[in-house]
Amino acid sequence: MKVAHDPLYRLRVALGLVPGETGELGPAVAEYSTALRQRAVHGAPGTDHGPPVVLPPELSVDDYFRPDGPLSTLVSGWETRPSQLEMARRVERALHEGRTLLAEAGTGTGKSLAYLVPAAIWAMANGETLVVSTYTVNLQEQLWNKEIPLLEKRFPGLAAAIMFGRSRYPCLDKFLDHLASAPATAVPPSTLAARAAWIYEAAGQEKAARGPMPESWGDLAAVSEECTGEECEWFRSGCFVTEARRRAAQVHILVVNHALLLAELKAPANFLPPYKAVIIDEAHHLPAVAQDQFGERLTDDDIARFLETITGRQARRGQPLLAAVSTGEIAALAGKLTEMVPLVFDPFGKLAPPGTSGQAWVWEDLPAGGEGVRGAASELAAGLGRLAELLHRRAEEEGTDRRDRSRIARQAQKAASLAMRLQAVLGVAAPEEMVYWLKTGANGRAPGGSPRRTGVELCATPLHTGDILRDRLWSQVEAAVLTSAALATPPRGFRFLEEELGLDRLENASGGVSQVVLPSPFHYRDQALVAVATDLPDPRAADEFVAAVARVLPALVRQAGGRTLVLFTAREMLRAVHALVADELNAAGIEVLAQEGDSERGAMLNRLAQNDGTVIFGLQSFWEGVDVTGPALSQVVIVRLPFEHYQNPVQQARLAEIERQGGSGFLHLSLPAAVLRFRQGFGRLVRTSTDRGVVVVLDPRLYTARYGRAFWDALPGPRRWCGPAGELPEIVGRWLSGQEPPSGDCGEVF
Repeated sequence: MKVAHDPLYRLRVALGLVPGETGELGPAVAEYSTALRQRAVHGAPGTDHGPPVVLPPELSVDDYFRPDGPLSTLVSGWETRPSQLEMARRVERALHEGRTLLAEAGTGTGKSLAYLVPAAIWAMANGETLVVSTYTVNLQEQLWNKEIPLLEKRFPGLAAAIMFGRSRYPCLDKFLDHLASAPATAVPPSTLAARAAWIYEAAGQEKAARGPMPESWGDLAAVSEECTGEECEWFRSGCFVTEARRRAAQVHILVVNHALLLAELKAPANFLPPYKAVIIDEAHHLPAVAQDQFGERLTDDDIARFLETITGRQARRGQPLLAAVSTGEIAALAGKLTEMVPLVFDPFGKLAPPGTSGQAWVWEDLPAGGEGVRGAASELAAGLGRLAELLHRRAEEEGTDRRDRSRIARQAQKAASLAMRLQAVLGVAAPEEMVYWLKTGANGRAPGGSPRRTGVELCATPLHTGDILRDRLWSQVEAAVLTSAALATPPRGFRFLEEELGLDRLENASGGVSQVVLPSPFHYRDQALVAVATDLPDPRAADEFVAAVARVLPALVRQAGGRTLVLFTAREMLRAVHALVADELNAAGIEVLAQEGDSERGAMLNRLAQNDGTVIFGLQSFWEGVDVTGPALSQVVIVRLPFEHYQNPVQQARLAEIERQGGSGFLHLSLPAAVLRFRQGFGRLVRTSTDRGVVVVLDPRLYTARYGRAFWDALPGPRRWCGPAGELPEIVGRWLSGQEPPSGDCGEVF
């Protein structure tokens, strides 16, 4: 029950959310700020773990995983899995011998505990920090909420922490600005109050912050380009980023995600503590994350909106800069730079039509070789640097209010960051070989851009990230373990990912990289059928293929009673097929859920898991990370083999480079990437030892193309049937009812 002296209650009153009560916002914000500071956890600043923890000598990795071992009393239905034990042994060896290990662990292996147990033993025995990195925040939180508590019960003294990227922590300084400017802000008072409650509660968490901040709170993010560090009044007491850093400096196991791990490698900010070993889960995603993290992106909106904040022309999110600051030399310079933004960006907008997802550019594409753009960009970058200097000077002036000083300092940081980003996307400073490209949103506006500006997004992406990873990560740690359910890709095995990750030329104290493939404990021959339509048109004849898919798909979905995941590789094809079959399926009592964005993914999967008669039409995010067990997901339909279209200029540049060097871009890049994604799609079907279902492939190239063997070889031994599309519904029905299908013509028996 709220009482009058509760700072949150007083704040709600001041925001006008309590009927019949009124109050001043200023005093309420001050009271809330004081209460928040009193609630803040103060972590010890030390970074030492203390002396190594002496573990009982009789408790080895084998002891923990034996049938009656320490873990058996904690995990319901515990059973010894040979692949899990073998993986734990391999991880233990890699950590103790200082090796790099690639470990493919099939679905059902139990890889999380297989690497966490030896990780805990190594970290505690050596008094060191070991970093565990995952691709998704979901898996990060699963490790933190499920597996880490198990370890803590069996390893007394084990210290662990979870960290997210800076953008997932709120900045208290920004939030208090929100509150102080509430009358002018577009954020509803109820939203401000909800944020205040969230932050107030999170500040009282002693072990870790209350999970990542909602992504919709991006305006409050504690991003590095606006952080004033020790100059901020909250730095030593209450800052979520500082507290996360303090906790991380005192743990044995630190759980992060790939984006955070690589962001720290790009621009070291001592956000992560020193670590000597790293375990990369979902390692097949690391190359793509590296390309994103080691690259740079910038739109005209990024610069123009910032400058409008300085000039006072736009009260951005209710936080205009002080009127006194927006005068004189600062205001004049900001106004001049605003006029220069289109001189830099508009010429690029003429290089690509609206809706371009990616187009490479060189200076010669611009008029006069881009001479005018180069000059304008140089002047704009220098002006932003000068603006940063002026703002820093103003922030340090005597008599400036402390909160105003902090606000001005944040803007100075932002100006300096924008100057560096502009130079990066235009190739002024390029330490690595980069690909320069651009994209435009609908109507020519950059995605999320202002409707008042036609703009482009300028991008710079490293052509290769393997060398960067080798120099900045693998060569800097004593041991590394990379694992996933799918790492090896026939016909080249581990070689594809080794080259992508910079492991192909890695030398360490123990001599290179070791590899292991740990089979799944599932009996795929009895649990899964792969049925291939051999007579559909080639998917590259898009219109004919879509029409053929629409003819066969409804019968397949009805035969499975819904309970189907249909995987597409392109939004256009998904929409086309959906338009042709949705009415027919709805009339048959089948609910059709078609993906438009990633935000609805969780709700769609819950619907599939809880309701019979449901089918999902999904895109890229549904090819992996789907864990629907039992008959709720009985059929996976792979519409076409997941070859990339390679419209991305970075991939086009890589393919061209391979061809110039006398190699085959298809065999060295396109095929392995497609096989890896195909394996992930297949893996959605069987999630437990009792699951049984069918994977239907509507792309006839799996049957007709010579490279089809690479896809077959990547599968873990399921039953196979190949034949006319018209017979597929009967085959599916027989298999799902527990009957054996008739023999199909799958060509050579591999």
